[in-house]
Amino acid sequence: MLLSSYGQIIRDKRKRGNITIGGLADLSGLTHPQISRIENKKSSLTLNSALRITRSLGMPLGLLLSEKTINDMPLYFQSGILKREFPEKYPTLNCNDLLPFDSFGLFSSGRAEMVIRALLEQFIAGILYKESEGNIESIARLLYNYLAGKKTPASLSLKLSPLLPNITEFRYPQDFSLENIRNNYLSGGTLIFLDIGAYIRQNRFSKNMSLQELGNAVGLSHQGIKLLELKTPKKIKLEDIFKLDIALGLDGELLDFSWKVAELYAGVHRMKTKLTGKLQIYQSYEIQGIEKLIVLSRLFQHYFPEDEGWLNWYREKSIDGFSDLNK
Repeated sequence: MLLSSYGQIIRDKRKRGNITIGGLADLSGLTHPQISRIENKKSSLTLNSALRITRSLGMPLGLLLSEKTINDMPLYFQSGILKREFPEKYPTLNCNDLLPFDSFGLFSSGRAEMVIRALLEQFIAGILYKESEGNIESIARLLYNYLAGKKTPASLSLKLSPLLPNITEFRYPQDFSLENIRNNYLSGGTLIFLDIGAYIRQNRFSKNMSLQELGNAVGLSHQGIKLLELKTPKKIKLEDIFKLDIALGLDGELLDFSWKVAELYAGVHRMKTKLTGKLQIYQSYEIQGIEKLIVLSRLFQHYFPEDEGWLNWYREKSIDGFSDLNK
């Protein structure tokens, strides 16, 4: 999969560009020790670190791979010449939809929470019984806390249970279809790590593979596959992505899918990155807000697949930074 000399290749590319380890750390958002360990092969190359290093060095990913691996991944390495069917129209948030969070300072001001809460109210209004409409705002606050990982009081959980299709799955719809996941991907939608897990799970289901069978194929335990599917770790190894892609017969689509996820977390599409020429990595509180927003968009896509109202509302309000939410 990865060339055994990936650390040496990265070091040679860095030195040819007259870039110090500290300089690469500044460009990539990684630390000096992290880069040193990767170059000396004391650390595995993760999906995130591979994206940050190769992009900062202006280096194609293919330089780190064997010819066989490249040939096994045509949908990534030959995406420009291969024909694929793309959905005509699909309601999804893309990287441009996230720009107002930076330009209007929604993260730093705390207004990002107000945006998510307002969307939550719309989601709840769509599924609550009419007689419960008066509780929408309070339930939205409760579910925002749920998204944030805070405990839901038992009494309120019981109150909510008949109102939502499955409150325990509110964080991400576990039966989110493969078609929906690929529509987000093929439409240029923003993808998060939870999407990688869902994409792997639904592809495994489609091929009638058990957790153990997939685990055996890639050298992971069935528990490791289960964890990866339900809560994809942000430190997932790049080589594991390759192995999973090949085991599932995805021809490089998982790699391309995952690379787009890594681009989001590295801040590739941020205006700050484009202006400074170096990656402006999202801070943890910023990425947590984005993840909540994307999970919420998945719920709209899952429960209201034909509805574009939430997306139209979001884009209209984002023009002036959701200013009326302060009123």
